[in-house]
Amino acid sequence: MAAKPRPRNQRPVAPRPDPRVRQNVPVEQVANKVAHATAPGIAYLGRLPKGVLPAFVAIGLVVGLIAGGVLGLVLLVLVTALMAWLLAAFWPMLPNGGRVLRALALVAVVAVGILNL
Repeated sequence: MAAKPRPRNQRPVAPRPDPRVRQNVPVEQVANKVAHATAPGIAYLGRLPKGVLPAFVAIGLVVGLIAGGVLGLVLLVLVTALMAWLLAAFWPMLPNGGRVLRALALVAVVAVGILNL
């Protein structure tokens, strides 16, 4: 079966890069290994609607801070683990300002969790 000819005014579609490999980052870097190892999870999160992940983090933080005790600790640990995973996976792609802000947010959640105990 012959391929359909494309219209003249349409550019060819460039192949998508492998989502498990970060561009311009040596494979030896730890952050690239994290992104490579957890690519299926990152791809799953990418398919979710845009508001789901921020809503999960916000609800986890608010309920974790209000509930306190073991439930609050578990929710804050889940939010912290998610934030740490995403920070490690996307570290090479982030600009320096983004790295600092995300690291400070992670430290703030850990500090609030410790103070909430």
